[in-house]
Amino acid sequence: MSDHCESEDIKLLITGKTGSGKSSLANVLFKDRVFKASCQLTSVTKTCQRYSKIIHGTRFVVIDTPGFFDTNNDIDIDSEMANCIELCIPGPHIILNVVGIGRFTQEDFDAIKCFTDKFGNNVNKYCLLVLTRFDDYKRDNNATDFDFNSFISELPLGYQSLLRNTFEDRYIPFDNTLSGSSSDDQVTLLMQK
Repeated sequence: MSDHCESEDIKLLITGKTGSGKSSLANVLFKDRVFKASCQLTSVTKTCQRYSKIIHGTRFVVIDTPGFFDTNNDIDIDSEMANCIELCIPGPHIILNVVGIGRFTQEDFDAIKCFTDKFGNNVNKYCLLVLTRFDDYKRDNNATDFDFNSFISELPLGYQSLLRNTFEDRYIPFDNTLSGSSSDDQVTLLMQK
């Protein structure tokens, strides 16, 4: 297998802070534990990692990244960003920017801004904000009939503006614990976004 992606491959770049659920998301997308995932406070993923799989006749390539925007890691951010870009030449089709839904903090807001600053304002045209740990949020709030739009409307105005303006309403909640057809349905929904 070549180190670079072929032009007909569908390339997904997964980015976000340490602990946001990036590797778990990639594992759900591929229905396989291809990336090491953990609930540790330090980054399990130290370098960009690439994995590909043919699904329904199309080769999907996922590039999992370390937590680029954490202040307490020892990752050479510029070097890893260059590595991640090289792994998905000529460029990703979509960037999945992952944030843990229950931990959408000022630090997450700043990380998204830093990502935009590093890659340029146009990068957000290729981004989908994936709000992981949806399962934790539903459990912690005893939400059986959870209305995601109500959740969004209760966020501080700055976050709502980020979702509307920066991501142009391209966001989706994601439950990494689902299995079977429920998991397949949410992956299909994510791919349609």
